[in-house]
Amino acid sequence: MSAQLRLVRPRHKNRSVLVRPPNDELRSREYLTVAEVERLMKAAQHGRYGHRDATLILVAFRHRKSRKNRTRKDMAS
Repeated sequence: MSAQLRLVRPRHKNRSVLVRPPNDELRSREYLTVAEVERLMKAAQHGRYGHRDATLILVAFRHRKSRKNRTRKDMAS
Protein backbone atom coordinates (compact mmCIF):
# COMPACT_ATOMS: atom_id res chain seq x y z
CA MET A 1 0.00 0.00 0.00
CA SER A 2 2.10 2.87 -1.19
CA ALA A 3 0.42 6.26 -1.37
CA GLN A 4 0.53 8.07 -4.66
CA LEU A 5 1.26 11.72 -3.86
CA ARG A 6 1.65 14.54 -6.32
CA LEU A 7 2.36 18.23 -6.05
CA VAL A 8 -0.61 20.53 -6.58
CA ARG A 9 -0.28 24.10 -7.78
CA PRO A 10 -1.91 26.81 -5.64
CA ARG A 11 -5.32 27.87 -6.91
CA HIS A 12 -4.99 31.48 -5.81
CA LYS A 13 -2.55 33.92 -7.27
CA ASN A 14 -2.09 35.92 -4.04
CA ARG A 15 -1.75 33.56 -1.09
CA SER A 16 -0.59 36.11 1.49
CA VAL A 17 -2.49 36.83 4.68
CA LEU A 18 -4.74 39.87 4.54
CA VAL A 19 -3.90 42.77 6.83
CA ARG A 20 -6.63 43.33 9.40
CA PRO A 21 -7.83 46.95 9.66
CA PRO A 22 -7.58 48.69 13.06
CA ASN A 23 -10.48 48.23 15.47
CA ASP A 24 -11.60 51.86 15.25
CA GLU A 25 -12.26 51.35 11.54
CA LEU A 26 -14.36 48.23 12.19
CA ARG A 27 -16.61 49.44 15.01
CA SER A 28 -17.56 52.66 16.74
CA ARG A 29 -16.83 51.49 20.29
CA GLU A 30 -14.83 48.79 22.05
CA TYR A 31 -16.84 47.91 25.15
CA LEU A 32 -20.36 46.91 26.11
CA THR A 33 -22.68 49.32 27.87
CA VAL A 34 -24.17 48.56 31.29
CA ALA A 35 -27.56 47.82 29.69
CA GLU A 36 -25.97 45.38 27.22
CA VAL A 37 -24.15 43.56 30.02
CA GLU A 38 -27.39 43.24 32.00
CA ARG A 39 -29.14 41.78 28.95
CA LEU A 40 -26.25 39.37 28.42
CA MET A 41 -26.38 38.27 32.09
CA LYS A 42 -30.15 37.73 31.89
CA ALA A 43 -29.72 35.56 28.78
CA ALA A 44 -26.90 33.59 30.41
CA GLN A 45 -29.08 32.67 33.39
CA HIS A 46 -31.21 30.36 31.23
CA GLY A 47 -28.41 27.84 30.72
CA ARG A 48 -27.43 24.87 32.84
CA TYR A 49 -25.04 26.86 35.01
CA GLY A 50 -26.82 30.17 34.61
CA HIS A 51 -25.91 31.73 37.95
CA ARG A 52 -22.22 30.94 37.42
CA ASP A 53 -22.22 32.24 33.85
CA ALA A 54 -23.97 35.48 34.79
CA THR A 55 -21.54 36.00 37.67
CA LEU A 56 -18.53 35.50 35.39
CA ILE A 57 -19.91 38.05 32.94
CA LEU A 58 -20.40 40.55 35.77
CA VAL A 59 -16.91 39.95 37.20
CA ALA A 60 -15.30 40.38 33.76
CA PHE A 61 -17.25 43.58 33.14
CA ARG A 62 -16.34 45.06 36.53
CA HIS A 63 -12.69 44.06 36.13
CA ARG A 64 -12.45 45.81 32.77
CA LYS A 65 -14.25 48.87 34.13
CA SER A 66 -11.85 49.17 37.07
CA ARG A 67 -8.75 48.75 34.86
CA LYS A 68 -9.98 51.31 32.35
CA ASN A 69 -9.95 54.06 34.99
CA ARG A 70 -6.38 53.34 36.11
CA THR A 71 -3.31 55.17 34.93
CA ARG A 72 0.04 53.62 34.02
CA LYS A 73 1.44 54.90 37.29
CA ASP A 74 -1.23 53.01 39.27
CA MET A 75 -0.51 49.77 37.40
CA ALA A 76 3.23 49.95 38.08
CA SER A 77 2.76 49.95 41.84
